[in-house]
Amino acid sequence: MSRIHRKGDIIVSGGKSICPGEVEDVLYTFPGIIEAIVIGVPDHHLGKAVKALVVMREGITVSGADIIKFCGEYLEEFKKPSSVQFCKKLPGTLPR
Repeated sequence: MSRIHRKGDIIVSGGKSICPGEVEDVLYTFPGIIEAIVIGVPDHHLGKAVKALVVMREGITVSGADIIKFCGEYLEEFKKPSSVQFCKKLPGTLPR
């Protein structure tokens, strides 16, 4: 597991604060995820939405909806990702 720490990065979505690390911790418990980053992306209604970028173990096939549903079992609704992007490797620099 390769966890990137971004001290002080908070996603404000719909006026609520979300710590990316809390969401990433849940993502790392999903079977087959080997790397994960959570970022805030622009959202017309919420200001920012939670987006998960994940790298899956080779041979594992799941949908973004599967991952979002899994996160909903462990996180409050406003903290779970609204979208998931599958990557072969995570970017060295996070989008802002």
